[in-house]
Amino acid sequence: MNLSQVARVLAGFTLFFSLVQGIPLMFALFLDGAPNANAADVDAVRGFVRGMAIGLGAAALLWVAGRRADGHFFRKEGLIVVGMAWLMSSLLGAIPFLSSAAMPTAADAIFESVSGLTTTGATVLGAPGQHKISELPHSLLLWRSMLQWMGGLGIILVFIVLLPAMGVTGKNLLSSEQVGVSSDSLRPRMQEQARGLFRVYLVLTLLALAAYWAITGSFFESVCHAFTTLSTGGFSPRDASIGEYDSVALEIAVIVFMFLAGANFTLLLATSRQRLFNPLVLLKNPEFRLYAALTVLLVLVVTAILIGSGKTLTYSLRQGTFAVVSLMTSTGYGAAADFQKWPGPALSVLLLCMLIGGSSGSTAGGIKTVRLLVVGKVIAYQLRHFIRPKSVEKIRVGHDVVPTAIVGSVLAMTVLWVGAVSVGTLALSLDGRLHLLDCFSANLSMCGCTGPALSAVDPQGHLVGEIDLGPMGSFGALRGWSKILLSLQMVFGRLEFLVPLAMLTPGFWKR
Repeated sequence: MNLSQVARVLAGFTLFFSLVQGIPLMFALFLDGAPNANAADVDAVRGFVRGMAIGLGAAALLWVAGRRADGHFFRKEGLIVVGMAWLMSSLLGAIPFLSSAAMPTAADAIFESVSGLTTTGATVLGAPGQHKISELPHSLLLWRSMLQWMGGLGIILVFIVLLPAMGVTGKNLLSSEQVGVSSDSLRPRMQEQARGLFRVYLVLTLLALAAYWAITGSFFESVCHAFTTLSTGGFSPRDASIGEYDSVALEIAVIVFMFLAGANFTLLLATSRQRLFNPLVLLKNPEFRLYAALTVLLVLVVTAILIGSGKTLTYSLRQGTFAVVSLMTSTGYGAAADFQKWPGPALSVLLLCMLIGGSSGSTAGGIKTVRLLVVGKVIAYQLRHFIRPKSVEKIRVGHDVVPTAIVGSVLAMTVLWVGAVSVGTLALSLDGRLHLLDCFSANLSMCGCTGPALSAVDPQGHLVGEIDLGPMGSFGALRGWSKILLSLQMVFGRLEFLVPLAMLTPGFWKR
């Protein structure tokens, strides 16, 4: 195992991540309140200075450890780098929150940082004893959004750009972060494809920024929301998220960009490269068809349930569409309606949205539609094989045959998903102040990198438990160990379980 090469690569990544903090630092120094800077602005400057100093120091130590490294870089090294990169970025990302006194404890700062980088979007802000979101300096609000934008397309793309300068290849890193099946791969011409994906990500972000700015008139808030929409992260500089604007036009724009962010970026890239751009070509892809069909179907189901409960058609369609797209793409933005007070059947559909997630190759979380497609085909095959034991078939997605190894990894990840949510639910129930639904939905949301959970309410709309983890609530009132537990669930879900679990096996570290 080439640990010196691992140290060298991590040094480059840590240097990059530390220098990026210079952007909100410059914002804090020159734009956040000068010349009438208050104590919070000064604290923010101190937080970013400490974060950069610690990060640069860590990068220097790693570079010294890896200065004699050669270019050999295999799968184990890729797994270590990916796992350590997420750990280091989560800790470094938490320093500005903790050092600026924006978060009272290390557990709070780590939770917020991990939630940002994994694009989960759950927050500790707004709880009793915590600052409101709107009370933070603009530099910290920008940092929250930047964490999500950097984490959205995957920290892995940073490596694909950095590694060639270090004489190593990035394919083992890519396979380390992406587990399971994808309708398109990045294997051929990896750097070219990575740059193409980044261009799609950047162009969609700029388009979202332009649309939001035209609607709201606030450039800063539009930047923050553009970052957190395309990353399907869901952080907002507003206390009540998108719902605070009460703007139908803004909600429509956000829905469109959330849906695009939940689609396969490789597919979007291939479509954009055609001579005659035709979005309908997307419908030829089986995963995109399933993704679009499920979205429309679940929107109609929730709308019908809300109408049946006495809500107006306008309210039902507007709020139902926003909630379904927000949760299915794992963005988790809050709307004007507190959906946890909706009828039980509607909540069941929303939990299903959290489970399904977006497409493979997207910034969305969840199990992913292509994996559900594979699981469905495996079940159908087993039923046919049960009737005709001698039949031999191959699992296909579209025209592509899915290799047996990929089918196995998809089934394993699905089982791990169920196991992680179940174990996490039991562990979180030890907090003693949460209803079982709170514990289950919180773990489902964290593993799927969605953000808001569903807190149990009585028929009058009052909380059954003591803490509101829903779209209008906060995770800040949880105990420290609960926040660390949920932070681990976020990272495990973002890395899709197999990567961190492989690193925890004793055999992994044997030469």
